[in-house]
Amino acid sequence: MTSLTLVDLLLRFSSVGIMLTLSTLLWHKLGRGERLLALALSLSLTGFLLLTQPIHELRFNPARGVFLFLTELFPFVLALTFWHTFHARFPHWLSHKASQAGIFILVLILFWQFVLTDISAPFHQVMHLLEAIALLTAIGLSMWGFQDDLVDARRRLRIVLATLSVAYCLLLLLFEFTDSPWRRQSWFMLSNAFVVFIALFASLLAIKDWLFTSVTQLGQPKISPSSALTDKLNAQLAAQIYLQPTLTIAQLAEAMAVPPHQLRKYINEQLGFNHFSQFLNHHRLDHVVMQFKQADQVNTPILTLALNSGFNSIGPFNRAFKARFNTTPSQYRKQLFLD
Repeated sequence: MTSLTLVDLLLRFSSVGIMLTLSTLLWHKLGRGERLLALALSLSLTGFLLLTQPIHELRFNPARGVFLFLTELFPFVLALTFWHTFHARFPHWLSHKASQAGIFILVLILFWQFVLTDISAPFHQVMHLLEAIALLTAIGLSMWGFQDDLVDARRRLRIVLATLSVAYCLLLLLFEFTDSPWRRQSWFMLSNAFVVFIALFASLLAIKDWLFTSVTQLGQPKISPSSALTDKLNAQLAAQIYLQPTLTIAQLAEAMAVPPHQLRKYINEQLGFNHFSQFLNHHRLDHVVMQFKQADQVNTPILTLALNSGFNSIGPFNRAFKARFNTTPSQYRKQLFLD
């Protein structure tokens, strides 16, 4: 066994250790779905590291099918992890029983193909194509909502770690598609292990405090506010600028005559919001509730009140309302009448 092989194995098993450490440290903070995601990410990444390790006898063993199955799942799990990390929630469609059943059936099919039978070359190529789509989706997720994100560390992570990591995975897929001889070279295997180790170590340092965490409690000041910024922001809130459906943080900063980065930091660190849309929705929901209490708005449809308060459609309004008040808008309004 050469020294390069020893370094390669050290990096791979260190990566597995970091992944397990990260999951263990955050396990008590995770919900059921988040724990499943953390477990899936740990297992799929471990499968990739074991499948691509440099010792031929270990790579081609009875468990190779399991490692291959886990490796094939990794791009899809990574895309879902990016969604949750950058949006602090799972996709809404994932909460439906039909979607969960469909995913379970697809996983069973992949398990059958990769573990219990001999995988066919065409099916494997189709999987590579789907994995490339998943990784491209992950890149899109890392940048989608960038302007809405108020957390500087996470904004940096979107640009540097997320995009570069996924781009590297796409490069690996390209080598698979072309059956490049490079992927069987010891130096290339070592570079794989090194990139994974660096990515995981950087993730541990950058996102250990907020990865898989719930949405920050809103409206709780974290540091003493700046009186100048407070006065300017309060003036805009008094003018109900948040009722503009397409309002961006750049437009609000321009109205306040302050730099956007300064406003982002203020809203995040002093007001406790992680996303600009959360900040807007907080004030828009207050406006809707105020309308609920007005006698002249009793017969106004909820959809009309939502649209007049700055929401673009009823779906995001309903989700934001239920997330904050733990009830639906119609139930909340009905309870006001009963009281």
